[in-house]
Amino acid sequence: ESAVSRFIQMGSSARKAFENNARRVFPDGLGRLNSFKKFFEQKMTGLSCLLTLFLNPEKSRPAIYTRRTRIRDGRILQIKEAAEQDAGQLIQYMSDRKNETRFLSIDPTAKDISIENEIRFIRTCRRSLYHTLFIGWIKNEMVSYLAFRSNFWQRMMHTGEFTLSVSKRNWGTGIAKKMVDTLIQWTCQSAMIRQIKFRVRSDNERAIAVYKKLGFVHTRSWVWDPFEHRIMHLTL
Repeated sequence: ESAVSRFIQMGSSARKAFENNARRVFPDGLGRLNSFKKFFEQKMTGLSCLLTLFLNPEKSRPAIYTRRTRIRDGRILQIKEAAEQDAGQLIQYMSDRKNETRFLSIDPTAKDISIENEIRFIRTCRRSLYHTLFIGWIKNEMVSYLAFRSNFWQRMMHTGEFTLSVSKRNWGTGIAKKMVDTLIQWTCQSAMIRQIKFRVRSDNERAIAVYKKLGFVHTRSWVWDPFEHRIMHLTL
């Protein structure tokens, strides 16, 4: 942690030096200076998080994120980050969803994924500052799944995309909205994530209506396999 503290102090000194020089060179550019300060502080916070992850990966992530909320029919939905012991149920959940809707793209071999590989994937999400995997539970039943992953390229790591599913018999209960609300809360705690995206087929009117209510806007459209898809995003 002392190395992290020194790193942050170095960044703070560099920022102050820049501010002093900028005030002399651009005395009227306070707006631009403040914008740069905000950008610089975000980058320094993100870099310090990465350094913490490198030096002490076991302490870089907080405890498993958990949220309890009530859905439209009065039942309690518990949303929490996936744990390794959820691997078997998660594989079965994804396999069960593949015939419920034409809008969800699931690998037909999903049931063939090994428990070991799923545990490895969950562990990777838990150790990452930029990926997460949420599961929605009603009592002991898995009813929803949301996976979020930030962009691979460093200059685009402030953006990320998520995929979401809800079991068919729980459609219309507001679970999708609760899951996305939870993702938004989680990303707002991040030092780097500033925009989340979602890819949806243009004829999936139910999903598009839900995301519009949450503030997502249509960015662009593209044709793939052979349907038209919309890219919708939300700036945090």
